[in-house]
Amino acid sequence: MFVNNIENIIEKMRYLKNIADEVIICIALLEDELANIWNQPRSVIKSHYVITLDRIAQQMGGIKMIELILSHHNIEAQIQEWRELCMIDENFGKDHIWMIDMINGKHLHHKYQYLPIDTKYFSDLEPQIISLFNSLDEAIDGWLIKSENYQALNTILPKFRGKVKCVYIDPPYNTSNDQFIYKDRYQHSSWLTMMADRLALSAELMREDSILFMNIDDNEFSRLSILADTVLGRKRYSEYHYLNTFVWINNLKGRQIAGRGAARTHEYVLAYGSSMVGKFLAPVAKLVDIMPSVYKGFDYETREDEAGLYVIKNELYNTNSKFNEETRPNLVFNIHYNFTTGEIRFSEVNEKVEYEGFVKIPPKPNNDGIHKYHAWRWGKDKILRCKSDLEFVKTKEGVRIYTKDRDFQTTALKDVISDISTSDGNKEHFDLFGQIGLMEHPKPVLLVELFIGQTKEEELVLDFFAGSGTTAHAVINLNREEGSRRKYILIEMANYFYTILLPRIKKVIFSDKWREGKAQQEGKGISHFVQYCELEQFEDVLHVTSYAKDDLLAPGAE
Repeated sequence: MFVNNIENIIEKMRYLKNIADEVIICIALLEDELANIWNQPRSVIKSHYVITLDRIAQQMGGIKMIELILSHHNIEAQIQEWRELCMIDENFGKDHIWMIDMINGKHLHHKYQYLPIDTKYFSDLEPQIISLFNSLDEAIDGWLIKSENYQALNTILPKFRGKVKCVYIDPPYNTSNDQFIYKDRYQHSSWLTMMADRLALSAELMREDSILFMNIDDNEFSRLSILADTVLGRKRYSEYHYLNTFVWINNLKGRQIAGRGAARTHEYVLAYGSSMVGKFLAPVAKLVDIMPSVYKGFDYETREDEAGLYVIKNELYNTNSKFNEETRPNLVFNIHYNFTTGEIRFSEVNEKVEYEGFVKIPPKPNNDGIHKYHAWRWGKDKILRCKSDLEFVKTKEGVRIYTKDRDFQTTALKDVISDISTSDGNKEHFDLFGQIGLMEHPKPVLLVELFIGQTKEEELVLDFFAGSGTTAHAVINLNREEGSRRKYILIEMANYFYTILLPRIKKVIFSDKWREGKAQQEGKGISHFVQYCELEQFEDVLHVTSYAKDDLLAPGAE
């Protein structure tokens, strides 16, 4: 009897195990299917364009197209949007767009040439508008994508692989005050998993000479550093390594976030790049203007010679006393200079020789108490070869030799960022929209410009945590300022894509000067062409898939 009971129990357990095995297999298949769906490129479910009037007018047949747009039954909806964006006033009429004179005929009024046409109002004309451009990819200045960012990065990968020069991201920080919240015991691991997947995809989009900048605060700084070292250091084509940690002093008043310890006054920007990345440079005039407490001593007198403008900052001798007649004997000698002819001759320091019409300039005395002289920074051959880059100046003590600096208009970016406050981002939002509190802690445009400014003409910038669109704003500002044509890709999943990000882009295209939400008369616009689209999401695909499977299970289905 007892043996039979044991056998029955074992049989039931074996039966339950078989069921459990089947359930596990089903779950594994389901997880594989979900993973496949998750990693599938997404379809575009909505797509339109924003094009300034001048860009349309520049194309063959563009004037006629603008006339078609202005006579369209939906033109009043477009005009109403311009009013709501405070680009025009209540007295504006569509005839105001044109100026007519006897010489040039009909052309766009300079005041309205940068009004942005949104093709969503002219869907029947959209194909004709787009067909005005021979190469759409070349014509477009930016792409705005509403989507969960992993899905979007995976979708654009075939088109933009290896084309992005600069990635700037401001990911959601893992704090109790942030919108990105997990259960406490899983916070860090979930956040890092989210970041790892996206960094890996963004690395595939980056060029070999790309730069990556990541805003972060104390909460995840150390973990993000380790993660980036791991993920970016194993890229298939070229490795990206740690370059710098910028300290952004964004709030000198301090914020007591954790309720203990010191008040925080700063955040960080981590910089990564390959061995092909050189110095980070920025215009001196701009740095002095926006960060006067960090960039001092640039008030040099500008001079000019046959080769162009220059300043003199450094003397020819090496200021380091370790470079002397013992360590650099070939760089210690007398220089003889003729101020009338500009001729240069040399003699050894122990030679008692004078040349008629020449002034003898010995090397600078060394004050280390051991050696006699400082070495020159240039050798004899370079001095003769590059003498036009030397300035000989008579003084009471004798003659000083300066090297001419012709690259004085730019300087190396320092790893401390000051005089740019978090409140600047809030003020920019108020100037653009006439409201406060639209977004929490938006990044100031000038901060982003420092990093985006490391790119050049027509290079591509990516931001896959786009927020309110500060990165696109920075790109547009730099293009307007420099006459360049950097391009951008912005990805944002939140609904403020349509209520804040897209309107912001339209506003900064039309004018660079806004106050309390209204465009100012002195503002400058920019010719621009941007595509915005929305991708289907994981949940959308699951919804369609569930209907498909229901159909398969219907009576009579094979």
